[in-house]
Amino acid sequence: MFKLLGQVIYIGASLWGFFLTIGLISDAYGFLGVVASLAIAPITLFVFPIYQGFAHDNWSILIIVYGGFILAGLLISIGEMFKR
Repeated sequence: MFKLLGQVIYIGASLWGFFLTIGLISDAYGFLGVVASLAIAPITLFVFPIYQGFAHDNWSILIIVYGGFILAGLLISIGEMFKR
């Protein structure tokens, strides 16, 4: 139960954060920025929220992405403990 919930949160936070990030990159850099960010998608998902936080004082994407990953990791760990 916990493991499944953790996996759903992980996928949801990843997709939500990625689409928010792509939207902000599209606004700032246009179509070519989106194409470049899709080519380096993992870097986009992990580095851009930190940049947004410090450069534009927009910490919401960082909270969604990293907070979702932490919560999902905790839930998956709890699920693994109950599995044994």
